[in-house]
Amino acid sequence: MCATGFTGGPVLDTRHPGSTLVTFDADNDGDLEIVLGDVNFAKVNYLHNGGTPQNAFMTGQDSSFPSYDFPVEIPIFPVPFYFDLDNDGKNDFLAAPNQLGGTPNYDVLWYYRNVNTAAMPVFELVQKNALVDEMLDFGAGSHPAFVDINADGLMDILVGTDGYYDESFSSNRDPRLVLLLNTGSATEPVFEVADDDFLGMSQYGNETWNFAPVAGDLDKDGDADLLIGEQDGRLFFAKNLAGAGNPAIFDAPVLSWMGIDVGLNSHPAIADLNRDGLPDLVIGERNGNFNYFQNNGTASEPNFNSDVTQAPNNQILGLVSTELPSDLSAGNSAPCILDYGDSFILMAGTQAGPVQLYTDIENNLDGAFTLADPNYGNWKEGKRSTVAFADLNGDGYYEMLEGNYRGGLSIFSTPLDAAEPSSVFARPSIQPGRIYPNPARDKITLEWPGDGVGTVEVQLYNALGQLIRTDIASGTQWSLSVVDLQPGLYAFEILNSQGQRAVVKWVKH
Repeated sequence: MCATGFTGGPVLDTRHPGSTLVTFDADNDGDLEIVLGDVNFAKVNYLHNGGTPQNAFMTGQDSSFPSYDFPVEIPIFPVPFYFDLDNDGKNDFLAAPNQLGGTPNYDVLWYYRNVNTAAMPVFELVQKNALVDEMLDFGAGSHPAFVDINADGLMDILVGTDGYYDESFSSNRDPRLVLLLNTGSATEPVFEVADDDFLGMSQYGNETWNFAPVAGDLDKDGDADLLIGEQDGRLFFAKNLAGAGNPAIFDAPVLSWMGIDVGLNSHPAIADLNRDGLPDLVIGERNGNFNYFQNNGTASEPNFNSDVTQAPNNQILGLVSTELPSDLSAGNSAPCILDYGDSFILMAGTQAGPVQLYTDIENNLDGAFTLADPNYGNWKEGKRSTVAFADLNGDGYYEMLEGNYRGGLSIFSTPLDAAEPSSVFARPSIQPGRIYPNPARDKITLEWPGDGVGTVEVQLYNALGQLIRTDIASGTQWSLSVVDLQPGLYAFEILNSQGQRAVVKWVKH
């Protein structure tokens, strides 16, 4: 019998905390079956529809779907999906966690291939980390910083992360620093994970997490030291003992350095904001303000007054707040400062995700900074954004490396000049282009006016950002054969001799 109370009778006040669902016709009879996930269960429940397309009536269930293979087992809140992941014309079944925290943040996409027909699907588990196995994913949270660890002239990457969900830690986190060495060249960077627990930071996992590193020469001895923000608002300090020009040798990290404590989620940046020759600190925090600590020490012995309310320290530097209307839960300000010698640019990661760009910082430490761009690049990389900048390919412009709460990394080219503050927005902008047919199978036409003079370079990239081929063309319209390409998403980048460029996305059937 059907449950009562859904039609007629008294209005029910009870509300369920949450479910997830997907529907599909599993037996080719024209009606839809349903798979349900629930906020309190690790399994998904398959309900067989014995009714009609007009009047559904569930007559059977598989409470550990798919019980005939390997059932979904995702703690707390699994969500099911039904689509063609392997592009073979048959929809597959997938499941993922629908909960932030309290559930594993690895093995996050269970992929079941349809091994039967499109009309009568049968699912077989292939892997639990679909798509993610082709990426750098550090669990929860990624806070990147650039530093040349091995003194080879190439910028390496340090990533602070909360790591993988681990019930053996009291915090359920396995926080650490991850080192990615640049094994490429000055024009073609290539990064490889070299140490997944740099400086042994995981040893602090029962005490704190949310590691946010930054590199800078705090003691003016020619090498880069490390500051690392953490959950409780304090700082780790790791002194570099190597000396100028040598591969880094860091002393053991010291927690609660200088007694500085900004509350929660400290995120430091290092810059000589008052131009006295001594590196100062700008520290973001959960509330979304920036804390300025002026260095009152000497060149070889930095010193900071830990009371941010005492001048010349400033608890609301620039009158900046990164708490945005789109997410009033927190601000989680994450500063990155670009120093051009006679001016600064402050890039601010935020809780809501947009990266903010501030100017008018020089000689204005007691005033209000100017919000020059509230959503730099219009990128949407997720909450708890954090950024770092370096010219990785020697083209004179900064690349931006962005982390987020999900734990991955994204990298973007920017118009920020790496040397001249007067031209920080001067890089030629991306101009619109056109491609048709889109999608296509064998042949496409690409149009881009550019300046219409000379030749252009047409570069083709796959969905992983790998360069597939390069063509040289002239004019403003080109026909290209794509018959040799595999189905998928691609991007054409067109560049001319004037520095103008266009990027056009395209789908191969």
